This record gives sequence, structure tokens and C-alpha cells, in this order.
Amino acid sequence: MPTHYDLSIIVPAYNEERRIAATLAGLDAFARRAGLACEVCVVLDGCTDGTAAVAQAFIDGETTADFRLIALPENRGKGAAVKCGVFESRGRVVAFTDADLPYALDRVPAILAMFHDNPDLQMVIGARDLAGSGHSAAVPWRRRVLGGVYSLLVRGVLNTQIADTQCGFKFFRGDTVKRLFERVTISGFGFDVEVIHIARVNGWRIERVPVHLMNMDGSSMRLARDSARMLYELALIRLRDLRRFYALPLERDHIPPEYQHRAMHEGWGAQRCWHRNRMRMLAHVLRAHGVTGRGLDAGCGSGIALPELIAISPFVAALDSNPACLSFVKARYGGAGCRVVAGEAGALPVRDESLDWVTMLEVIEHLAPEDGARILDEMRRVLRPGGTLFLTTPNRRSAWPLVEYALDSLGLTPRMGGDQHLASFDRRGLRELLDERGFDVVALGAFNFVSPWLGVFSQRLANAAFRVEKRLPWLPGALLLCLARKRAENVNGR
Repeated sequence: MPTHYDLSIIVPAYNEERRIAATLAGLDAFARRAGLACEVCVVLDGCTDGTAAVAQAFIDGETTADFRLIALPENRGKGAAVKCGVFESRGRVVAFTDADLPYALDRVPAILAMFHDNPDLQMVIGARDLAGSGHSAAVPWRRRVLGGVYSLLVRGVLNTQIADTQCGFKFFRGDTVKRLFERVTISGFGFDVEVIHIARVNGWRIERVPVHLMNMDGSSMRLARDSARMLYELALIRLRDLRRFYALPLERDHIPPEYQHRAMHEGWGAQRCWHRNRMRMLAHVLRAHGVTGRGLDAGCGSGIALPELIAISPFVAALDSNPACLSFVKARYGGAGCRVVAGEAGALPVRDESLDWVTMLEVIEHLAPEDGARILDEMRRVLRPGGTLFLTTPNRRSAWPLVEYALDSLGLTPRMGGDQHLASFDRRGLRELLDERGFDVVALGAFNFVSPWLGVFSQRLANAAFRVEKRLPWLPGALLLCLARKRAENVNGR
């Protein structure tokens, strides 16, 4: 099986037992005719019928394309299913289409050539309103009415000039599509609009191509219900846009690679104390619980945790997606028992059950909730049974929201709210999330209550306050800390 493909095709499927076999056969025949290295990711969106069995029976036969089944435990909507498939994809070009294979595939080779010939092209979408488009099946009148109303709403609310946003035939450049889908939040009817809107507000080049509609089966649209849902989702997109939620590259990408190192050693008093307390608490908790062995610092940033981690471990891998951070870390710690690894926390280049511990220091709040769950699953995969996960994250039941607002307003640090911090946690929510993903919480507390702010006046006073906070983890500190262990046998089959 190749590790990279010319094309990845994502097929979201919800209770498609009747037609999924014909769809997979059509995709396989296309891959054979076109001579492409092609993978097809079938995302089972909480199916309750025989879709999985029918699809598996087809995959077990002789196929030209590589087929994969990805099962979501419950029905979450087309947007969530496509997003899951995107993060699993490995193609140079990534596409999605509907489970009834409504559009002819004869234009696909030309679309792949467009990406090859135009390095600045990021997205190609099918457009049923272009000259050269056609259809072999009648479109139900309800769907035509709803589509026309929706097109007017989209152009009015989001000021887009793309008339046909809902064509389920979209292609993306594989090396950038995951960055776009990190910002996708809509799972319902507005998913396609949100994808296009993210591309537009970031200046991505989008091309439209004619399509041939072959069938229009199984539409479950209801005019009143779906009109209300359309308005709600468009309002959500507009509100998030006003907060610059969709801006790419994310502002955190522009944080200098040495930022944390300089903040801890050269920052203003509260800043130095804040980061030093983080490292003291890390060392205290790991040593108190006897954590040792091979481990990974996921989202290492400028590597300020590595001296503490190297002291307890014979092997430490420092992972980050920012090449500048990795260069900084390698220059400082590369020869001191630390291996620098480029990659995403959601797809670790690590073997199953090969690590004793993983740390995630202020990482999970930068992820949308579904992405945080996915990354915790990845951490569980690489940890041995009983392996340790240590993480910290801002405590929403503390003064932190006010602190974040003040720091953002005064510009004392790189901006944190909105564009960076996508999730928030309290003790109960963090415990429930870890329990759901197959971890047993061993220690859960908070710190950085008053000690960082005392650092403005006196480091000695701040240190004394920290020693008290360390003994009183129930205080409403601004940072939560949690040490959890992977269950030997996980719940819900995990």
C-alpha cells in the first residue's frame, strides 16, 4: 500500500446500505480507467443499517483503489464525517463526493492537472450553474427552491459571489487542506459554505468547473426545517468571521520560536514567574508519581520543558508542527538526549504502545473539541498500558478569562483569545473528557493562583506563594494540571 496517493476521495455515508456498493464500484472503476494511485476513505457516520457490512464485503474483494472504512460512533453530520476523512487522507489532492456518486468523474484527471500546473491553486469546486454543466436526472422542485433561497442568503450574509456552494464535488490541495479543515465547525447544511468562506477570507485561489449530475436520489430535505437551519448556520459563520476565527495562518504560527524561552528567562516579573511555575509543577508531579522511561513532549514550542523531561527520561522526543520551533529546540537540546520530531499531534510518527509517557503543556485549548478528542486518542495509541499523560490547560473557573482579556487588550503577549484558544476546561470537564478517551485521572489540580502576580513585586514572595499553592491544588489557579494513566482495557471498545 503506498503512503501517498495521487488522489484521496472521501465518501461520507449514513445508512447507505442500498447504494454504497454501486458507489464503491464506480470509484474503483474510475481509478482503474484513469490509472491513478487512489485511496477512498468511506466515513461511516454512525450508521445503524448494514452499510458497514456491505462496504466491507466490497473492500474484501479485488480492487484497484485502496479502500478504508472509518467509523464514527454516532451520527454527526456530513461536515464532521468529511472533516474526519480529510485528517485521515494521504493524497496529493483530496476530494469529497456524496455517497450516491451523483457527479460524473470524467473531469477528475483534468482537475488533477489543474493542481499540477498551478501551484497557487488551492481549491476546485464543481458548479452546476456554469456553461457546460448538465444533468441526466430531474432535480426535485423542493431542492431547486431551497437551493435558490440558500444561494441568495449566502450572497447576502457572507457576501460571496459563488452561486453554487452546495455542489458535493470539491477538490483541495493535499498539503494545505488540513489547515483549512482545522477551522471547520459546521456539520450540517452549511458545511460547504463554511469551507468556501474559510478559503475566501484567506485569499485562497478557487476555481470552478462544470459538472454533470447523473442522479439525485434520496434527498431528505424539508423546506421549513432546513430554511431555519440554514439561517442559524449562516449566522454562526458570520459571528465567527467577525471574531476573525477563520483567519489563516493562525496567529499562533507567528509567535517567535524562542518566545517561551525568552518569556521564562527575560520576560516581565509575572511572565517569568508564570513559566517557571509551570516547569516546577511539571517536575514535582512527574517525580511524585515516579514517571520515567521513554516519552514525548507534544507541542514542545521552544522546548522549555525539555531540561526537566531529560532529567527523568533516557529518551525524549520533542514534537512540533512549526519548523522554526524545531530548529530552535534542536540547536539547544538536540545533543542532550532529545530527539527532535516534525509532525502533528493528531498523526504521531510513533509506533503503537511504544512510549511510557506523553506531555501536552497548554496544547489542548488550541484545538476544537473534536480535534482534542482525536489527539487524545492518538496519545492513547502510542502509550503503553498504564502509560502516563500529563497535561496543563487554562482553568475557565478561575480568574484566567479576565487575565486573557486584559493581556489581549493591552497587547502584553501574543494574542490568545478567539483565534488561538478554541476550547476551555474546568476540572469536571477535563476529567470527563479523559475518562471518555480511555484514561484514568490520577492527579487533578490547579496552580498559578496569585504567585505569578506577586512576581511583579518580588520573586522571593512569588516563590513562597507557589510553595503554598503546590500544597493546595484545590485553589482556583489559572492553570489546570492533570496526570492520567492509560487504561489497560478501555471503555466502549477503545
